[in-house]
Amino acid sequence: MLQLIKRISFKHFGVIFLAPFLFVGCVGTSKSFTYKTESDLSKFRCISEINTINAANYSGNKDILSWLNKYFEEALREKGYWGQGSGCDSLTAKITKYNPGNAFYRWVAPGLGATDLNILVTLYNNGSKRTDIFLKESVAAGGGFSIAQYKLIFGDISSNLIDEVSKL
Repeated sequence: MLQLIKRISFKHFGVIFLAPFLFVGCVGTSKSFTYKTESDLSKFRCISEINTINAANYSGNKDILSWLNKYFEEALREKGYWGQGSGCDSLTAKITKYNPGNAFYRWVAPGLGATDLNILVTLYNNGSKRTDIFLKESVAAGGGFSIAQYKLIFGDISSNLIDEVSKL
């Protein structure tokens, strides 16, 4: 055993020692919701239309509008709020800030390389505005578990929005 340890160079030791820590780490997220209600939301039943707007003018190679549509519709179907017909609301989601971040930078120094997403959601019923909800989510720290947060953050924020609206 001692001979084996002597044959392992410092470089090999570093790789073997640090490898388990590469994917270790917790994902540090922060979330906030702000409501500005125009009408009684207790009559909220369903959403039948989703419109998304890229007001952040994000021009990277990520298809953020289709992700947001997909995750909102999945969250609505999962929670039983996706519907058709009269009485259903329409949802407009305006992405006001999006930064895809970098998982490696988050691992090296938490706070560096954060993934940020801010969305202003407006619910309409028969053309009348019911409420504005400002959602903000950020992933600021994490190891390998925070890889792909640039996309997964859309699912988190969509699910959280439907949870919050269903409590009203």
